[in-house]
Amino acid sequence: MLRPYHQGHFSWVEDLKPITDKGHINEFEFDLIGELHTLPLEKWSLLSPYPEESPAMYYKLNKAKTKYPSLEDVQQVLVEKIKEGTNLKKIIVRPFDSRDESLRSWNAYKGLLYEKATKAGTYILVGGTWYLVDVGCINTLDRDINKLFLTNPHPLLDRLTALTPGEAAKGTRDNPNKREQKYNIRMAEENPEHFLLMDARNASLEKGNSNDVVEVCDLLSPERYLIHVKNWTGSGTFSHLLNQGLSSANMLLDPSYRRKAQHQFMRAEILEYLHPSFEDPSHKEGFASKLKVIFDNSETSEEEKLSASIKLIEEYFGAEVMGRKKIEELNDIFTKKKIQFERGLPPIDFNPSHHTIVYAFFHKDNYKTLNEYLPIFSRLALREISHCLKSLGYTNILVKKIDYPASESQKGKGRKTKTAPKKSASSSSSTSQASSSSSSARSQG
Repeated sequence: MLRPYHQGHFSWVEDLKPITDKGHINEFEFDLIGELHTLPLEKWSLLSPYPEESPAMYYKLNKAKTKYPSLEDVQQVLVEKIKEGTNLKKIIVRPFDSRDESLRSWNAYKGLLYEKATKAGTYILVGGTWYLVDVGCINTLDRDINKLFLTNPHPLLDRLTALTPGEAAKGTRDNPNKREQKYNIRMAEENPEHFLLMDARNASLEKGNSNDVVEVCDLLSPERYLIHVKNWTGSGTFSHLLNQGLSSANMLLDPSYRRKAQHQFMRAEILEYLHPSFEDPSHKEGFASKLKVIFDNSETSEEEKLSASIKLIEEYFGAEVMGRKKIEELNDIFTKKKIQFERGLPPIDFNPSHHTIVYAFFHKDNYKTLNEYLPIFSRLALREISHCLKSLGYTNILVKKIDYPASESQKGKGRKTKTAPKKSASSSSSTSQASSSSSSARSQG
């Protein structure tokens, strides 16, 4: 019953006791259908119950031809289907990859992530099965995750300032991650000594397959911080954020991945520097493909790659157009960025315990403890992922909340959350423990 989750998003469900009484299950399902009519979309989520063979690029429902770019879009359609009386178990979600090939499908009910708090504990629906998490387990869980939450001032991470109104604007259907991309670019531009832009600059193992292509992180700090950034929309997006960090942490243990990541970063920096000089997209595309060949050559040194890149630039633009000054600027940028990257990710002597993995998420609300932000799915997943990271040697893990613009954040200040438990001895002590843990992580970073 739980096999699909074992190495997927929620392997922690194996530690929970499933509800088997059919009367209770029918009652829960009746309440569920009633609540999903009006429950805000961030209070429940939709997520594939199976490990992804390759990233899903879009989704279809049953035999319909309409394409939905994300599960958040599918979620909105499901609300309308529920209002029409459609049985969620009869709605088949069909993911497709970048080659338009169908991935493993699943019924919508099985993909629901939903929770219902009661005096006895919290009932959760995951993978089509109901579970009960008792109050004692929740208190222990909250104490564990609150230790990871950054609450004290931090000389580096305080540079992750609030979103601007322009960044806070919702992404488009074609680019739902536009908010994160804008933010990451601005952070790198405003803090060139502290953050290197890694967003969308994916790398792979030198002898790997296409499914091994992942981001190192969104922002890499020469102080050895690997920062992953995501907008909070629900348990689904937070789960993706956590798994991105774990996938990267795994890959970084392989020196060939770190080498490829550095080459991808330097190649992207050259393209960014030259961007105004390209006359049309095809001109840029042709140059980029030839530049890739230069950097993919494992037989050449870094200096040889730079020299070959400069020759290629002169071939494309002409030595007179580029000029000696621009070439010198590019040489300086290449050298400086290379040094910064190698400080953040040593190519040879890589020790995961010397790095700090940071999960940063945008949120409109303002709470004192991490458990108040996250529904129980996300709390359980965070604890599980943190255990996995520590088993790989990454002992420094932090979670940071990034503010929305002041005008939008104020909307969340008075909003109540059903996931926040009443203060108890254990939850009160977790706040002080969070502060001491943050201080420890800062000193190790």
